Amino acid sequence: MSDGERNDTLAKLKDAVNGESLPGAPYRSWVRGEYQLGTTPEDIPTPRCHFFDEHGFVFIERFCDADEVLAMKDEMSLVVEEEWDPSANRTQVFRTDEKQVDAQAVSDYFLDSCNRTAFFAEKDAIIDEKTGELKEDYKSNKILALNKVGHGTHTSDGAFKDYTTSEKVRSLLRELGWKA
Repeated sequence: MSDGERNDTLAKLKDAVNGESLPGAPYRSWVRGEYQLGTTPEDIPTPRCHFFDEHGFVFIERFCDADEVLAMKDEMSLVVEEEWDPSANRTQVFRTDEKQVDAQAVSDYFLDSCNRTAFFAEKDAIIDEKTGELKEDYKSNKILALNKVGHGTHTSDGAFKDYTTSEKVRSLLRELGWKA
């Protein structure tokens, strides 16, 4: 995607978030379920909330500032280098193909990642899925072998926890209907 196409897409998303018209009662929310729109501000979804309820995501330009991004990137590099030892544990491959269900059902690694940092490799970065050993090209720069790191990364002290528990994130969650 070219920069021009990307900018056009972002502009359309921004217009959609800011320009959605509210539906009539009843209203269906991802978070609150179905309810009747009332006349109080708490009963009327914001344009961002309405867009989220309609599409399942919301686009917020520059919600994460450059310092936050840098802090999380630096922390991720450190976590990968210090905490991920592919040779100690069988490296899990994160799949989004027809083998996804089988791969995630083989062990508890995927499910147990909800409350800790877990590492998932690209399938082309490992020699053998049974051993999880990284290919030589990735051993000196492990971060390139990763597909994702999750799902409980935010539970450890540091940049990810600071960001996910920040007032702006809590405020957004309240706006979208979650109780904080």
